[in-house]
Amino acid sequence: MNNKYKYTYEITSNYCYKGSDVLINKLNITNDEDLFNAERELVSLRTYELNENPLKGNFDFKYLREIHKYLF
Repeated sequence: MNNKYKYTYEITSNYCYKGSDVLINKLNITNDEDLFNAERELVSLRTYELNENPLKGNFDFKYLREIHKYLF
């Protein structure tokens, strides 16, 4: 994985798996490279779905949150 996408979560370590800087996730993936690859694949599929069937609503903050929720 490219280091420019690597983050360290010192203050929010309670959001990471113990002993790592990998964010706790629904897939329970604890390896940062595996998580990056899984997210890339899944978000690509969801992006395609959104292009085919866009969410309804006004383009505002709530709408952007809904897009983020749908993607991730």
